[in-house]
Amino acid sequence: MNEFLTQIRGTLNYKLYYPALYVCLTIPDICGALESENGKATPKKYIKWFNSHLGPKYAPSFDGENCWNFRCAMLHQGKSVHRRGTYNRVIFTEPEISGISVHNCIFKVSSSVEVYCLDIKKFCQDMISGCEIWYNKMKDDNTFKKNYENFIKPYPGGISPFIHAKVVIG
Repeated sequence: MNEFLTQIRGTLNYKLYYPALYVCLTIPDICGALESENGKATPKKYIKWFNSHLGPKYAPSFDGENCWNFRCAMLHQGKSVHRRGTYNRVIFTEPEISGISVHNCIFKVSSSVEVYCLDIKKFCQDMISGCEIWYNKMKDDNTFKKNYENFIKPYPGGISPFIHAKVVIG
């Protein structure tokens, strides 16, 4: 898990915000699956994980259902609008480009148009932090350990007798 989160941080350090955002939007899926009996992700598990681990920072403006809808639109269509979303659009600021940080706020454009705004770097850092806190609580849980056996991770010495160089497998 540490290598996974370290690599996400690496994308942020290089200001590769799109890849960081795409991966961060999968964190609640991954964590929800790792802590579940059947080891599978579902919308319900995603929403519950987000509300438990990021909800206090984002409520009441942005909850697990909002994030799930945004995640679906972003990962599957490459857009920031979902027909069931609370907001007409979710937008992100890039702090180094805009010079400002607008985070966790709603802009009411008209009586029928609301836009939710996040600082992309802060949102990703919050996802990573939420995952780290969650991982430290879960790492000794038997259900988690069973599911984590198949989580993708590096094998620096390879997998004998096949490959004797670093590989990443789950």
